[in-house]
Amino acid sequence: SIEKNQFKIEPKPFDLGDLIETLVKSCAEINETYTLNLNLEGVPDLIDADEKACRHIIENLLSNAVKYSPQANQVDITGWHKDGYTYVSVKDFGVGIPENEVGKLFNQYFRASTSAGISGTGIGLNLVKNLVALHKGEITVESKLEEGTIFTFSLPDSEIRNKE
Repeated sequence: SIEKNQFKIEPKPFDLGDLIETLVKSCAEINETYTLNLNLEGVPDLIDADEKACRHIIENLLSNAVKYSPQANQVDITGWHKDGYTYVSVKDFGVGIPENEVGKLFNQYFRASTSAGISGTGIGLNLVKNLVALHKGEITVESKLEEGTIFTFSLPDSEIRNKE
């Protein structure tokens, strides 16, 4: 089960851009006031990763971006490929996260003080981090209070992932 971090990934080639477009479309339908800007020109046609895990990662980052930017109505989703890694960033223009809390965001059950009044469990990002790590990728976060937050995750090409 996912809770025990025994989640197994089964990487196979799939169209990440297509998956992101589908998820963004359904997110936009639920959150009609939001403009979700997609720029996926740099994403390879196929990446070798676990599609279910990627779906979970992207859904979580998208729903957080919308949830924590109640005053803003825009989320930017950008994808690119560089030095053997595919990157996806999700940028919101919301409440942001205090600098001293950014490092704890991926801890299980941690919720930023700026999330007060917004429902959530604090499990999401911890799981996202684990799923990215299983791919030997990384997830980073940059945030400014009142300006918004950018989450960026990377997934290595299979040659890099299988090197060990």
